[in-house]
Amino acid sequence: MGTPISEANPLRLFVSHDWSDDHDYHRVFEFLESRDHFHYRNCSRPQDPRPPTAEARREALRAQIAAAEVVVLLAAHHARNAEALEFMSVFAQAARKPVLVLRHFGVALPVPATLQEGANSLLDWDGRAMVDAFRRYARGEETSG
Repeated sequence: MGTPISEANPLRLFVSHDWSDDHDYHRVFEFLESRDHFHYRNCSRPQDPRPPTAEARREALRAQIAAAEVVVLLAAHHARNAEALEFMSVFAQAARKPVLVLRHFGVALPVPATLQEGANSLLDWDGRAMVDAFRRYARGEETSG
């Protein structure tokens, strides 16, 4: 088991993004903020200027993912930019980061097979289940009930 998550040692989290204002991206953090005693640091940088080339975007994503302990991919992003989301998944796996895929919010759409194949777990939009999965996959913490 790793070091427990605390205010002094927050979980480092990367959430997929495409350098734009995105409701699902923000919703992840709304769910996390509603959980008591869960401390995290967001390693994602969607507010940064969008890098001008595909390779520069990949390099920025590599740096953001490298700083994280767990990678959360939003299934809804796949329809907008499948190539970028699949890059994030493959890089996270190569960097030995757990990949957790959040299903579509509010609609029963299937998660693309390419995301399922690279995922350690598929998650529903449930704050408690999300935090439990982050704790388990990032730090080996088991939660009760």
